[in-house]
Amino acid sequence: MQHIELMGVFSIAFFASLGHCVGMCGGIVLAYSSLHFPSHTHFLRKIFYHLIYNFGRISTYVILGSIVGGLGKVVFFDVLPKHFALLGMGILIVICGLGILFFPRILRVVEVSFSPQSSFFAFFGKLLKNKNPSSLYVLGLCNGLLPCGIVYYFLLTASVAGNALNGAIVMFVFGVATLPSLLLLGLFTSSLQSKRALFLIFSGVGMLLLGGYEIYKAIRMWHLS
Repeated sequence: MQHIELMGVFSIAFFASLGHCVGMCGGIVLAYSSLHFPSHTHFLRKIFYHLIYNFGRISTYVILGSIVGGLGKVVFFDVLPKHFALLGMGILIVICGLGILFFPRILRVVEVSFSPQSSFFAFFGKLLKNKNPSSLYVLGLCNGLLPCGIVYYFLLTASVAGNALNGAIVMFVFGVATLPSLLLLGLFTSSLQSKRALFLIFSGVGMLLLGGYEIYKAIRMWHLS
């Protein structure tokens, strides 16, 4: 993986986490925070618990990244399919960026609501009520499997990363980039919610830039081949 690509992954994931992840997954973070942390809970203990949950998320992302990266190496073993894959991915990233900028609610079409009527609500509720720290790790693991348009986008990026290791690296960078916003949300306040629109704009612009770069790279590879 090139440094410019990993920097793009980190930047987009960071702003997407502030604009999108805080809105979609923030409810889970606030829920387990209210149940696990009484008012007298030590600050370092809170950090430890939040890190356990987030390591669970990142673990799932890394596993998924290695799987799709390995599959991508098999599917895109030839140069020509990879050209089309990169071009298609670039176009999809641009479309996704435009969607975030002008139709931010479109991501909910491929995502599951966390309302009490959701089929996930009862299962997550059991994990939330379990005060064992290991339950937070399991909660994070399961959170990583929930339908999410942003995760789909980065899994698509991981699929053309070249191999299982690169795919895992892409998803690890994605997971680490989303950690600060959810950690701060759990430790302090939900005030980040008021900035969602601004950070979604940053995320959308970043996707347009990275999508354009992927299209350029695909065209350049085509001419060099």
